[in-house]
Amino acid sequence: MSFKKVLILFALLNVLLGFDNIGRVPNTNLTLHWKFLPDSYLELRLEWRQPTFLVLLLGADMFNKDLWLCSKEAGMTDWTVMDRWYLLFRCRAFAHRPPINDTSSTLNGTDDFSNKSVTANDSTVVCEFRRKLVTEDKYDLPLVKGNTIHVCSIFSTTPDLKMHATPSSRFCFYWPLLDGFNGDLSSEPIVEDNTWELVHGIVMSIGWGVLVDFALAAVRYFRVRKHYTTSHAIFFFVINLTTIPMAVLMVVRNNRSILYNFDILEWQVKTHFLLGSSLVLLIIAQHVLGIFTKLAQEDTFEESIA
Repeated sequence: MSFKKVLILFALLNVLLGFDNIGRVPNTNLTLHWKFLPDSYLELRLEWRQPTFLVLLLGADMFNKDLWLCSKEAGMTDWTVMDRWYLLFRCRAFAHRPPINDTSSTLNGTDDFSNKSVTANDSTVVCEFRRKLVTEDKYDLPLVKGNTIHVCSIFSTTPDLKMHATPSSRFCFYWPLLDGFNGDLSSEPIVEDNTWELVHGIVMSIGWGVLVDFALAAVRYFRVRKHYTTSHAIFFFVINLTTIPMAVLMVVRNNRSILYNFDILEWQVKTHFLLGSSLVLLIIAQHVLGIFTKLAQEDTFEESIA
């Protein structure tokens, strides 16, 4: 039987099974089948033509997103579909961590998947489930009929969730939530831009590893010079002028997830954030105290002259 005939037969089977819409992701092993049900429900079938776990991340990027996982986790006897949340930060040191179940005590969300079904063999995994288009769980991405969703997929070589080793184990595509769709989905490569994270690290290292020494040396070893306090102030002004924007930038770059999800952060991220926030507050206090110290010195100098 020719490949074209196989595709035609497969399309007919989908119609008979009730899946009205088919979307194939080019150059991958993934095909999506979906249909809209009464009461604003969506029924989805993921045909994954390799016997490994499959992750779908819903949203504009791969950071802090609704996650759908089809896998056979360690200790499980059967495959299953799970409703999870991926709390991912742009800081490379803490970027990779397992997704969290929506129903975990950490999130206190809800599992909004129903009619779950997984069929797996040595070559293919087929995952099916239903979900309301818009749920009451804040960890679920609202799905709007007629919209197009950006989706990223992660996979590896095992049935249970493992860290993907190479960029080739990831891909992204656009999924149109339309009726009557049958064709290829628009795909795109994943491009990780960590430029600002690198800038953050370099600027902080130069400021608090190099320039701060010059600022301290100015008041420690150059008191005999006329403008030693001015040099001290200039060095710290440059350091502080870059520190505060760099700190704010990291919070904004992570979609403010550090603020909204502080309780579920790893201890390294919490410690870094708390130290950074304390430093920003100390910087503000330092400037205020520095101004008062400068004014006090001037008053003392004027009194000594008088």
